Amino acid sequence: KKPLKQGRTPLTQGKTPGGYTEAMKVYVIIGPTKTASTHEKRFLAQHTDYLQNRNWTWPRSPISKFGPGGWNDFMELPYLVKSRRHWTSHHSKSGVSAKEQINWYKKEFSRVRSLGSNMIFGSEHFMGLSSVQKKENINAIKVLRSLMPWKRNETSSLSSPYSLTAIINYRKPRVSHIKSIYKQQVNSRIKEKRSFSEWLCENTEIVRRLNSPGHAEGWLKGGTNVAIIDMEETFFEGRDVIDVLLCDILSIKCNNVTNMPLGIPREIITNSDHALSAEFDVGDNVFDQIEKILLRGDCRHVNFLSKALDEGKFNIYPRSKYFVDCKESESIDEEELVSQILSIPGLNCGKISLLN
Repeated sequence: KKPLKQGRTPLTQGKTPGGYTEAMKVYVIIGPTKTASTHEKRFLAQHTDYLQNRNWTWPRSPISKFGPGGWNDFMELPYLVKSRRHWTSHHSKSGVSAKEQINWYKKEFSRVRSLGSNMIFGSEHFMGLSSVQKKENINAIKVLRSLMPWKRNETSSLSSPYSLTAIINYRKPRVSHIKSIYKQQVNSRIKEKRSFSEWLCENTEIVRRLNSPGHAEGWLKGGTNVAIIDMEETFFEGRDVIDVLLCDILSIKCNNVTNMPLGIPREIITNSDHALSAEFDVGDNVFDQIEKILLRGDCRHVNFLSKALDEGKFNIYPRSKYFVDCKESESIDEEELVSQILSIPGLNCGKISLLN
């Protein structure tokens, strides 16, 4: 087996006499699916010089080795921190052991810290560590934390100079999220053939992928901080999620009036893939019911997130009505959420079940 080479990149930024800077913040973009997280990662991976000039680094990957990683290069890392045995069984042909891969990431993250830089990277596959709050998933998040070049007492709140923070996008209206996932599957290589109602009735576990507040709770339980981007409020301000990511979360210098980044043309910020299309066999009345049910499901996390907000470990950018809305709405657990969706008359889930 050939050893996994680390590669070399010139140290273009200063470091302290001890080799480490006085501070290093790390952000991980986790998604969820269809919330513009790919749009964010593509921008960051394609503008590494822009980031570096502002003291942020998009790191190298085992694939890129000698330069910044691609936007999707970190998709294997979530599986690696979750189960080294699982990773080895799926990658044994590469000749690189799980231990080598772990050590590679540790060295790379230490290298970034020695540059005097903060760091940001991500993958939607990290979503798998928080879609179900099992002990093994929470432990995997803790393993990811252990890869960071800090002492244990150096990780704390959002304001801490040493912090690992998960970035999670929150898409509203909630039904726009579920519609987008269906459109994606209709237009993918899978070519989903079922009607929307049949697809939803037979795939109610999809709600776990939609649950941004639930993902936030999972990452907080794993010992990280969490920053949520409220997409509805972002668009209401006439901004892009990248604007909020750079200006509000990474604190990169931006226009004081527009809260938009300096030095980047707007067409680059707002450039995204064309919208997908699909036909829906239910009307607005059904979607209104789904919207209310999903929002009640989101509210089951409000007490946990409110406490994390008070502790300085959680925030929503640029602002959000989440806490206000949940004061005016009852909350339901996941089991009740699924039950209520299946019971919507216009979906005819009972009829679909009988036919199958």
